[in-house]
Amino acid sequence: MTAADREGARTEGARRLNDLLGAVVVLADGRQVGHVNDVRLAGGPHLQYYLVDGIIVGRRAEGSLLGYDRREVHGPWLVRVLVGWANRGAGYVPWRAVRQIDWEGARVVVDRVDPLEDGHAAL
Repeated sequence: MTAADREGARTEGARRLNDLLGAVVVLADGRQVGHVNDVRLAGGPHLQYYLVDGIIVGRRAEGSLLGYDRREVHGPWLVRVLVGWANRGAGYVPWRAVRQIDWEGARVVVDRVDPLEDGHAAL
């Protein structure tokens, strides 16, 4: 199956999470607050039961938290420090605070951006 075939096989209105990554995030008043750097899921125990819980917003579209936004992730201290520094100021938007997604324009309108805390960790 080619990429075009897979694209055509999507159901109407269905999107991939990857389509959201890098999108510009703006508040309802139009102020840009960052880009979608990650998507948090909740649910389980099987993949089909997961739902989008929220999005992680950062200053750079290419940023990645590599899991280091979660306290239980341990690794080389230098990597942890560099990732933390590069992503300082990252925030969390609960899915219920997402007002609109312009998929073609890669733009997400949100009500608010909360501080990123350990409680927003992926399962």
